[in-house]
Amino acid sequence: MTINILKNKYAQYVLFGTILIVVVCVYIWKVSRLPTEMEFYVFDTKGDPSIFIRTPDDERLLIDGGGNSEIIREITKVLPFYSRRIDDIIVTSDSGDDVTGLVDVVNRYKIGQIILPNIIAKEVGLSSSTDKIYETFMEAIGQLKIPIQRVGRGDILNFNKNKFEFGNELKFEVLFPDIDSGFKYSKASPLEMILKLDYGETSFLLIGNASLKVQKFLAGESAIGMRSNVLVVPHNVATSSLSTNLLNVVKPEFVVYSQAISKKSVLSVNSKTSTPNKTDPLYMMMSDHRFNLKQKSTIEVLSDGKSVWVK
Repeated sequence: MTINILKNKYAQYVLFGTILIVVVCVYIWKVSRLPTEMEFYVFDTKGDPSIFIRTPDDERLLIDGGGNSEIIREITKVLPFYSRRIDDIIVTSDSGDDVTGLVDVVNRYKIGQIILPNIIAKEVGLSSSTDKIYETFMEAIGQLKIPIQRVGRGDILNFNKNKFEFGNELKFEVLFPDIDSGFKYSKASPLEMILKLDYGETSFLLIGNASLKVQKFLAGESAIGMRSNVLVVPHNVATSSLSTNLLNVVKPEFVVYSQAISKKSVLSVNSKTSTPNKTDPLYMMMSDHRFNLKQKSTIEVLSDGKSVWVK
């Protein structure tokens, strides 16, 4: 009888071990395989949202890190837990809401390059001192000897280190800010990088916390050059913080925004039959073309270089 019990326990251990190995193998296969399209994730991190991009060539880009370390959890949902490579990090401002989570990121992952704005709030007189967490972040970069590139309005960033022969070109254009643009900065207009991403024939416009003043400035630029398939709008979007002029210029297919859930707001109700609030610039868009991070927590947009769709 003792021998039979031992045999049964051994068989159970073997079965459990086999199941565990299968589960681990399936996980590794699922998270390690290269995407067939460009993956564009918007995470509802504390502070300001973060964006993570992964191309079919396995190029990995992170834009901002939110206000705490939860960005690590979001990245591990996209990448294998054992994978510690991020090719480029783009930091759009020196605000703690964008930088705090990046301190943990640079200490956990191997970073190829950090891309920073060429001007920060202190340098244009909007702040008497640099944000302490930004100083901590810069110290971490220095200790880890991560290469830094500073960019401003008009700069083009190309990310095609491993491009396939028939792959799509991935590039960013920095639209804002720039000391020489003639724009008059103020505390009401946060100093933050605004980026336009082009992937093949598709494009994404990321305007972060851009104030109405900044949005109107952008809308006055080349209308054709501003058109984008996807618009990621101010993080706390409201009627008073989104420019109708910019929306009309960009003409997006999809809008990603972040707004607290409220029964009074049409944008928080995912229903085509909802009565629209005609004072809201987004009310004309159908519900399946606008996506609230506060409802979904993560929005994934895919692009094959010719068209985009939300997964």
